[in-house]
Amino acid sequence: MTEVPATTTALRRLVPRIFWRAQPSGGFEQLVRAVRTQHPKADVARIERAYEVAKRAHEGQTRKSGEAYITH
Repeated sequence: MTEVPATTTALRRLVPRIFWRAQPSGGFEQLVRAVRTQHPKADVARIERAYEVAKRAHEGQTRKSGEAYITH
């Protein structure tokens, strides 16, 4: 089994809290700013890839409120 570095584990715990605070418009940019605030050397490219995968996976899905699923 591959061991995950502590920084990656910490980022995984941080991401749900970041999305909880994110606003619907500019969600990704806010996510990157929040991560860089806490982790200036974070691999933002990895976060961007994950965000794009989630965006494609949830394309066309909406919440009960009608907003796009990927905004949070």
